[in-house]
Amino acid sequence: MTANSQAAWREDFTRAEYIFFQGERAEDASVLSDAVGLYRALLAHTSRELAPEAWATTMVSLGRALRVLSVQIGDSDSAQEAVSTCRAALTVFNRTDARTDWARTMAQLGAALAAEGQFTHSMAQIEEAEASFRDAAAGFLRETEPLDWARAQRNIGATLAVQGEHHPDTNHLADAVLAYRAALGVYTKDNAPADWAMTQSNLGHALRVLGERWDDVSLLEQAVTTCEAALEIYTRDAMRRDHAMTQTNRGNALSALGLRDGDPDKQHAATAAYQVAIDCFTEPSEEGYRAVARFNSSLAERRLREQGGA
Repeated sequence: MTANSQAAWREDFTRAEYIFFQGERAEDASVLSDAVGLYRALLAHTSRELAPEAWATTMVSLGRALRVLSVQIGDSDSAQEAVSTCRAALTVFNRTDARTDWARTMAQLGAALAAEGQFTHSMAQIEEAEASFRDAAAGFLRETEPLDWARAQRNIGATLAVQGEHHPDTNHLADAVLAYRAALGVYTKDNAPADWAMTQSNLGHALRVLGERWDDVSLLEQAVTTCEAALEIYTRDAMRRDHAMTQTNRGNALSALGLRDGDPDKQHAATAAYQVAIDCFTEPSEEGYRAVARFNSSLAERRLREQGGA
């Protein structure tokens, strides 16, 4: 690739990246589709043989955009293509010659596999996603790429939590808690507030499920605390959907805790948390989340009646 063609590629790639991040931030499928189109157009003029690094970098970004779009519009084909594009990029990036590019590609492959696994309900794909995230974590150095390393740890935790909810033993859930806590050894409320809040919310979910399995009140109390910490960042005005999902997690933990200690106030607090979530899930695409919050609220109300606290 000549200097002029390299500069032209960089300009077009930067534009595509800008459009992608705009679409991701706004959760706008049409803008994300535009980004996908820009990446495809760029690949049509970028040769793997003549410009392997530019080609592979564009493939990774295309895979990322396809994966985010697949989740946004519920399209399993886009998730499947995202997996393929990331695998293609790995024919160029390898751990020996391009460690950080390889690790970032493994992280994107893991995310694409996890998305596809959610569509196909395939635990094999979730397990493969976990392995990809573990490779990414091994490729990143905590000392020099701490935020990338922490993100890989959080994603390891997420894939373990999914597996743990489908396995009778609790090893996956316990390992998920450890992975989330490892990520929180890097993330702070100051250096990465959104990542910190997401990890706290995910940790709260894993602690709640593990606390229910082990019938451990202390874990359920920790679950409530971590969800409430996440809500310091996930405010209703600034991050509505994340606020609602965390309120649902918090309600689940409070209701499980109230079931064990017999405190009706916890069921009252749980129903209040669910109501906030119901009120915040306003988009048609969020009807499934709203239905879950309604069902969980009715369960907490039933527990409250059974405890004589209605």
